[in-house]
Amino acid sequence: MQIKKTAERIFNFLKIYNVDLPKTRIGSRGDDGYVIVDQIPCEVLLSAGLSDNVDFETEFCERHKVNCLGFDGTISKLPKESKIAFVKKKYFFQEFARN
Repeated sequence: MQIKKTAERIFNFLKIYNVDLPKTRIGSRGDDGYVIVDQIPCEVLLSAGLSDNVDFETEFCERHKVNCLGFDGTISKLPKESKIAFVKKKYFFQEFARN
């Protein structure tokens, strides 16, 4: 029951916005990629859950000329050479679940 309650809190935290702006798909086919607003203004990319594919993060940072801070507690190092600042931690979900 606790997992269901935590999942409900996470989904209620996330919001879906319908924006009438150009969108683009980035990332590899193997990771399915993501559709994002084409020219989203940002200063840094935070990625919680890199796993064994960092194609999205790499392409996003190249397109937007930003740095990435990536978190993942399931891997010991990045799957390939990258400019991503890697932190081996999985605290986000654990902390969110406690509150």
